Amino acid sequence: MPRITEADLKKQIKNKSFSPVYLIYGSEQMFVKSYTKKLCEAVAGKNPSDFNYHTFSGDIDFQELAASLQIMPFMAERNCVVVTDIYFDNMVKDRLDTLKELTSRAWYGSHNFNADLCSVKE
Repeated sequence: MPRITEADLKKQIKNKSFSPVYLIYGSEQMFVKSYTKKLCEAVAGKNPSDFNYHTFSGDIDFQELAASLQIMPFMAERNCVVVTDIYFDNMVKDRLDTLKELTSRAWYGSHNFNADLCSVKE
């Protein structure tokens, strides 16, 4: 997953030219939450359907996350999966490896599944 700048993210949001996965992180939680919200609204709209917008927070059920990442968009252009409040430093290695595997599949397209993690599926 290549790194992008804040300017690149703003441009992608403006142009609606999305990558399959975003990891938005930083010490300023206000900016992390703000850009996550802007990205999600650009991807899924201001009032997204429950069919195409899935959120996870804190202690994640990886089976549910994997299932959400594989869902095809329903009567919409995209499916958006958002994972918030991930504390990578506190994750045990096998859970971190599972999360890396899921995001790799999303990025490299074997299932085309976007600190906060947002997955965009077209």
